[in-house]
Amino acid sequence: IVEDLPGWAVTLITLGVVAAIILAGRYLVQPVFHFINKAKLPEMFTALALLIVLGISFVMGLIGLSPALGAFLAGVVLANSEFRHELESDIEPFKGLLLGLFFITVGA
Repeated sequence: IVEDLPGWAVTLITLGVVAAIILAGRYLVQPVFHFINKAKLPEMFTALALLIVLGISFVMGLIGLSPALGAFLAGVVLANSEFRHELESDIEPFKGLLLGLFFITVGA
């Protein structure tokens, strides 16, 4: 979407997408985490966190922006969650795999 646009338009779109992702993380993702917590489904924390990272990265790629920026923004959204400690402990086993995958895809 952003390939043929002038620089100022790309900047505005990037800032708008970043703001939208952060706001969506605050107002859409938080209630879902609350629901998962009340429903006593701890394995869903991991599944939702990975889905958020992959989904935001995919959307950023579709727009024409860097999927790595999308993964970073997903990390910011998850780190600002009040359930970040549960997420950290759940994702810890995947840390090495995901970190290696990140550097392989960004370096390619």
